[in-house]
Amino acid sequence: MTLPKNPAAAVYIVDGTALVYRAHYAFISNPLRTGKGRDVSALFGFINTIFHLIREVKADSMMVMFDTKGPTFRHEMFKEYKATRPEVPPEIIDQIPDVKRFLDIAGIPRLEEAGMEADDLISSFSEKCARVGKETVIVSADKDLMQLVGPKTFQYIPAKGREPARWMGPQDVEEKWGVPPQQLRDFQALAGDHADNVPGVSGIGPKTAVQLLKQFHGLDEIYGHLEAIPSSAVRKKLEAGRESAYLSRELVTLRRDLHLGIDFKELKIAPLEEQPELRSFLREFEFRRLENSLGGALSVETPSPRSPSFSSATPVIATVEALKLWAERVAASSSPLGLAAPGTDEIPFTANLTGLAFSQLGGEQAAFVKVGIGSGGIPGDKAGKILSPLFSDRNRLKVGHDFKRLIHLLQKIKIELSPPYFDTQVASYVLDPSRRHDIGSLSKEFLNRVLQTPDAGKTGDLFSTALSEDSISATMEEAEAVLLLYPILERECRSREQEQLLQKLELPLVSILARMESVGIALDVPVLERMRSDLQVELNRLEGQATKAAGIEFNLNSPSQLREILFDQLKLPTGKKTKTGYSTDSGVLEGLAGLHPLPGILLEYRQLSKLQSTYVEVLPRLVDPVTHRLHALFHQTVTATGRLSSSHPNLQNIPIRSELGRKIRKAFVASPKGWVFLSADYSQIELRLLAHLSSDDYLLEAFHSGDDIHKATACRVFGVTPDQVDGSLRARAKIANFGIIYGMGPQRLAVEMGIPIADAKRFIEEYLEKLPGVRNYLTSIVEEARQRGFVETIAGRRRYLPDLQLDKGRLRSQAERMAINTPIQGSAADLIKQAMVGVQRELAARHLKSRLVLQIHDELLLEIAPDEKDRVGDLIRREMEGAALLTVPLVIEEGWGETWWDAHA
Repeated sequence: MTLPKNPAAAVYIVDGTALVYRAHYAFISNPLRTGKGRDVSALFGFINTIFHLIREVKADSMMVMFDTKGPTFRHEMFKEYKATRPEVPPEIIDQIPDVKRFLDIAGIPRLEEAGMEADDLISSFSEKCARVGKETVIVSADKDLMQLVGPKTFQYIPAKGREPARWMGPQDVEEKWGVPPQQLRDFQALAGDHADNVPGVSGIGPKTAVQLLKQFHGLDEIYGHLEAIPSSAVRKKLEAGRESAYLSRELVTLRRDLHLGIDFKELKIAPLEEQPELRSFLREFEFRRLENSLGGALSVETPSPRSPSFSSATPVIATVEALKLWAERVAASSSPLGLAAPGTDEIPFTANLTGLAFSQLGGEQAAFVKVGIGSGGIPGDKAGKILSPLFSDRNRLKVGHDFKRLIHLLQKIKIELSPPYFDTQVASYVLDPSRRHDIGSLSKEFLNRVLQTPDAGKTGDLFSTALSEDSISATMEEAEAVLLLYPILERECRSREQEQLLQKLELPLVSILARMESVGIALDVPVLERMRSDLQVELNRLEGQATKAAGIEFNLNSPSQLREILFDQLKLPTGKKTKTGYSTDSGVLEGLAGLHPLPGILLEYRQLSKLQSTYVEVLPRLVDPVTHRLHALFHQTVTATGRLSSSHPNLQNIPIRSELGRKIRKAFVASPKGWVFLSADYSQIELRLLAHLSSDDYLLEAFHSGDDIHKATACRVFGVTPDQVDGSLRARAKIANFGIIYGMGPQRLAVEMGIPIADAKRFIEEYLEKLPGVRNYLTSIVEEARQRGFVETIAGRRRYLPDLQLDKGRLRSQAERMAINTPIQGSAADLIKQAMVGVQRELAARHLKSRLVLQIHDELLLEIAPDEKDRVGDLIRREMEGAALLTVPLVIEEGWGETWWDAHA
């Protein structure tokens, strides 16, 4: 890597057009969008690079060059020049005017000239700089510009994604291409340039071009000594391609003789902070980090990232007396409190609280309270008693990150959290579920601040005082960061009309999930022990059947042995190929199941084996020894659609299609004795939402009349009467109904229905023809998502789908399926969450002992106290069926029983 002698004193010539393209494609898989959905990736990347050059590289003389629309003099030489390039993406066209407006506001000169490419302007200006002895840095990744690199001319290639920025001097260019900069024109004349449709010499590739130039040092010398080239084949190619070679050299040769009329004094850049309109420009496009990096006065709603700040002066409170005095001072005002607790506990309700960090704007009353019995620590019960009024104050906003974890930790010292509170993790999830939501990432993105990484010493137990100074400092930083993030994220939610989703749905859900995790669910371990024995018998039986079907003993869990038996011995057709060989995954086995008994046996074996290893053997080990209950974790900020997920264990994935899978629910029992389970499950919620969103007349009529929707669909699609719909027709209609929701194509539908692909394709066409409202919905939702950049649920939840902008391919097809499915699945998530909020509100208002224990897919499971069955049953129906006003009725199916199995029977 070769740098100028004095990078700060060099003249920086920026290839503006190339930088816009580079920035656009750097974000192609995850574009940056404003609250209104406008793609601003190219603009952000461009400005970020300019800021980096000025701030980090210390550039203070700069000129930006742009291409112009229309043909150039090279098109007159060769009409096919750049003919193979795709159309300019509309997102780039849309952002270039704003890129130029930024340069004007920032006081950075720019230049473009009709009929000329930016490369020619750059070449001519760098030549002028060289003549007066100035060092020049060309900011571009374009290889055409590398021919300009020399003793006083360098190329700077900006960072892109994980690729760091690079400096290129003459030696770097030669290492990259095999020839020095002055030979690059001849190199391209021989090898051509596919990107610009420069033909070169047919049959001469880069390797041969380098060999020729090392031997003859230039194009003219090569053609002057053709007889000296040992390979007759290469000689013939060169002879045939002489005219193309010289044309190609003309095409790639950059003009150095343009009179641009640039005064070096015009290139000096004033400090960005002094440009009066720059801050408002950055705010217009919601570039908060760039705006904050300017320093100085920020908007009223966006506190400076430098205030408050933790320092050695921030008190670490470790005595009861000091805590009382501090709490009295805090109570005197009602300003928001930023909160954080040490630790990165995976299972917070089994962890202990070792301290609490508090922050207020301006640094007032910032403090770290050390909690724990031991040297200098405050006993938990006493700390809880003193701090409890702050947390129960309904006139004070509490701000934190991952409040569900904080709730669990606060319960250790008998503190109950009361609203209002603001969770930065949840707010980030509402704004964009696909981004990272950890506090470090949010701080870096929105505050331009890198937080300390918590060390291992941050996690302690109640009787430990092993909190290092770094641990305390890192926790204080988090408390400060959440308070600074609050107004930014809150304003973002408001501007995107997602404030209701956050305040009325997601934030109230935080405490509900914490309560469900604390309550847990009782497990009858002997039931699972008996099931384990039964499963082992079944697994042994299937192993025997597999051996018989294969004609040889083998390890059913070995992919290599399976490949050998299925594809080499049994000669079954191979499917997709992986790095280690042909795949034997479930999709492949399902496709082979109709050709031989073995794949079907393997599928059943895998299903039972997973049941055994994932649930039957594991669940008993997860029972808490104190509560004797299973305490699963519920995750609110993981899925892209808004659905909850769970872990420790993952109860969402308990199989329900197989009889043995359903029997696992027999081990989940209501407790204490006399209590029962109530299972309330939305009936066909996704199809009801499809009817609501598509306004398909036939679906609306079927749901309003209370018909069996799959039977009604079969009548419609197959043109039969209800009494003619047998089990087979209904099953095919059911597959189609749910397949449409998930964007199922002909191939997958053919597998599911067991019919040829051509028949599946025809079936889909007939289905959509008979349900025109659904057809219109599928088309319009994808097109709308492509234009807006996202899809939306009934509660305003968004999912951004940048891959819809791709021309074609697997990623775009996948994004189209997401555009169809997300509004339906995400709206179902909205409904079940709204029902949870309503149910918990009513349980608390009526002082009922019954409680929510699980949420699985579209089902709520409650534990019901002996004398509350009727009241809770009415309450559940009212809250779930009234969760939203749709164009079709919401219906729930209820079940009661002492086990989850009984309640679902």
